[in-house]
Amino acid sequence: MYSSVTLDEIASQLYFSKTYIKNVFRKYTGTSIIQYYIDLKMDEAKKLIIQNKYSFTEIADMLSINSVHYFSRLFKQRTDMSPSEYAKSIKVDNLIK
Repeated sequence: MYSSVTLDEIASQLYFSKTYIKNVFRKYTGTSIIQYYIDLKMDEAKKLIIQNKYSFTEIADMLSINSVHYFSRLFKQRTDMSPSEYAKSIKVDNLIK
């Protein structure tokens, strides 16, 4: 989660062509490898936001995402909330419990 990875690196490690890996992965998961990896990163981002120890910029850096703006855009695409909206929703949930 805490580094970046490319399809070329994955193909090199597995000794298969990129096309073969993409096709097999999509067949069994219904999504691309990169989208799946981004989803994993956003799940990790949620955990880090819940901890309330890091700024969004720090979280983006930790997850090897180039900018906080790109991080925010990815997060919103996957959760329908900005990182700050998610953080507020967690605080509200904790107050209700």
